[in-house]
Amino acid sequence: MTGPMHAAALMKHFAMDLGLADLALDAHGCASLCVDGQIEIHFEHDATADAIHLYSHLAPLPAEGREAFYLQLLQANLLGAHTAGATLAIDDAAQAVVLCLQITPWHCESRDFAALVERFVDAAAHWRERLAGPQPAVQAIALPQPPAGPAFFA
Repeated sequence: MTGPMHAAALMKHFAMDLGLADLALDAHGCASLCVDGQIEIHFEHDATADAIHLYSHLAPLPAEGREAFYLQLLQANLLGAHTAGATLAIDDAAQAVVLCLQITPWHCESRDFAALVERFVDAAAHWRERLAGPQPAVQAIALPQPPAGPAFFA
């Protein structure tokens, strides 16, 4: 099928192309796919926007060194350059790092969707590996002393 399509149809064609008859949006608009037995990719349909959200939990938040950890995530998010266009985020409830991407079905065909999912899986694999390794430390930065205020603050 060529041309843009709705989310359910896009998922159906994607599943058929992969030979995965069980991959379909459920009654809640959700589906999951486990890649290589390690990377769980979740698909969630946003009916209001007719968009599909892809997300994958990558790693738990570290108990220590969160400043450097968060800095690494924010730097990677800049223009999506190190995330294949996806976004690294924090799932506060799960205390985990999540990679997420929104795809608007009206703007892509079946083969485009498959390519986006493949790039997303590659990015998720990269970040799972990267976050599993040692994390960079934050160097202490000496902050300048604030200027003396007016005498009436004394």
